[in-house]
Amino acid sequence: MAQQEVKIEVQGFDQALAAFKEITNAVVKELAVALYLEAEAVMAESKKICPVDTGVLRASGHVLPPKVTGSDIEVVLG
Repeated sequence: MAQQEVKIEVQGFDQALAAFKEITNAVVKELAVALYLEAEAVMAESKKICPVDTGVLRASGHVLPPKVTGSDIEVVLG
């Protein structure tokens, strides 16, 4: 039996790939916002149970804005 050549042409792949990248970027941004808001909530609860002598410790609590590197998200509480 002779082999037959099959040719497949895909159209729109570049547009689909660009759309997926756009969606991924949007999801990462929304996750960064959600993580930041959750960190703020954790800090607020932490301040409620923080011992108070002079108030300096409680006042020093902070949350840094999210740092996004590719698909990695970092939110620092201190």
